[in-house]
Amino acid sequence: MRKSQIFQIMFGTWALIFAVCGIYVYSVASGPDFDIEMVRPIPSKLSPQFLDQALNFYPHWPAWFHSGSKLTQVDEHGVEIPKSQQKLQTGDYLRLGIDTKRLHGKYDVTLLVKEYTPPEKSDSSSGVGHEE
Repeated sequence: MRKSQIFQIMFGTWALIFAVCGIYVYSVASGPDFDIEMVRPIPSKLSPQFLDQALNFYPHWPAWFHSGSKLTQVDEHGVEIPKSQQKLQTGDYLRLGIDTKRLHGKYDVTLLVKEYTPPEKSDSSSGVGHEE
């Protein structure tokens, strides 16, 4: 065998390996999205009414997430719900805008509220945090 034939065989082998690896990476990247569940209990001395008001004020939500830029409530098809009709409840879909300002740029994450129990209404609920 001449050197050129050996080079062609080696080049062909590496090209085949590279193509197979590329197809594998593409198939993994094109696969289904994954559901991520975050459960984070946070003890608080604030009243349930105050916390409910904070959760229902969507402009504050992006500050609670790294690189969060915007949060809107959407229906199951991704259409934004008017602000006058937005009230947090179980089964709601929320679209959280993320702006990394780096390599990945801007993207949206859709959140599903799996469980939300609003506080019981009481006569002494002033909306201000009280220690209980």
